[in-house]
Amino acid sequence: MPVVTIRNPYSWFKSMCKNGYTAKWDHGKTHSCPNIMGPDNTYSNTLTVRFAENREETHLSIAHLWNEWYAHYVKDADYPFLMIRMEDLVFYAKETTTAVCNCAGGKIRTDQPFKYVVDSAKADSVGHDHSTGIVQAWIKYSRPPPPQYDFSDRDYEASIQTLDSDLMETFGYKHPPPNAD
Repeated sequence: MPVVTIRNPYSWFKSMCKNGYTAKWDHGKTHSCPNIMGPDNTYSNTLTVRFAENREETHLSIAHLWNEWYAHYVKDADYPFLMIRMEDLVFYAKETTTAVCNCAGGKIRTDQPFKYVVDSAKADSVGHDHSTGIVQAWIKYSRPPPPQYDFSDRDYEASIQTLDSDLMETFGYKHPPPNAD
């Protein structure tokens, strides 16, 4: 059974701007990241993701990738799966892990206390030399987002237009407030 984590699209966009893994798109050379729209204000800034040596997908933008990846499960899957918000893993690690374990038919060990991984799990991997540990994650994700998530006006408006409102609502994600004019 797939266990899939989902992340607030705005924080995920920012993370992908730092390390795009196998996703390739123009995200900062000529415009500010995440650069959802192409230079001509259309979805001409396509993103390509390589999942395996012979499996590659193209999406109209990073926002379209977020929509299509999660819609595959939420709207299209005809098999059981679990979808877990990354934010719940950060703030409610024990409760979330226990629920996942119970759902999968397992049992949480009671012979020892729950252990939090305090240091970054990614610290020694490429592109993650300054990754966030659990305490930094609590601080980082408990702060209210900056206006427009510090996106350009163009990217902010494009994200509101593009992000799937059903997925946003299902997982309790909200668009950040606009810049105060």
